[in-house]
Amino acid sequence: ITVGTAPIWVNFNPDGSQAYVLNSTSDDVSVIDVTMGSVIATITVGDAGVFNESASTISYINYLSASSSSWNTTTNWSPQIAPNNSSLHFQDARAQFFNTGSSRTVTINSSVTVNGLRFLGGTNPSPPGYTIAAAANQTLTLANSPTISVPSGSGAHEISAPISLTGDLTISHSTANTLTLSGAITGSQAITIDSASVVIFSGSSSTYSGTTTVSNGTLRA
Repeated sequence: ITVGTAPIWVNFNPDGSQAYVLNSTSDDVSVIDVTMGSVIATITVGDAGVFNESASTISYINYLSASSSSWNTTTNWSPQIAPNNSSLHFQDARAQFFNTGSSRTVTINSSVTVNGLRFLGGTNPSPPGYTIAAAANQTLTLANSPTISVPSGSGAHEISAPISLTGDLTISHSTANTLTLSGAITGSQAITIDSASVVIFSGSSSTYSGTTTVSNGTLRA
């Protein structure tokens, strides 16, 4: 089966009907129908979770589960280590979510720290919406000048997990669909929003005290 250039990881969906091959040089993912034995889609992902030898980091870790599941389950991701800056080689980690399949919820069952999240865009006419949730008393910490990136063509996403900011957050939101942060936001760092539509902060128990700059779009709180 011919895939992209320099494949480095492979993972399967829960029923084993599809395989996902991460190609490090062509920066894409080959989707393989296992029964047919052929590539049925190629997804461009930019810095496709490529291992950076010089910095000993991975740029993006890709959520590959076709269903709702736990953030902390390693087999849901490629490479197969759940994104968390406390893990070896994940000191510059950002979690990445594909613009294919159905909407799903990714639940943080044990607190994690990452440098950001990216929800991929594209030409899918019905892009899925992701919910990033958290079990009781668990937190999503965004560190080291974190970013939340939602490019054009991406779905409507929600982060209901409590967010702790330890670095200034930049939200780049280029889709017509909304981005909702419904979990409590804590920290004293700044938030900058560049949106093509609407970003919503609806966490009722937020104690976030940093400055907020909206360079484009609308913030509803």
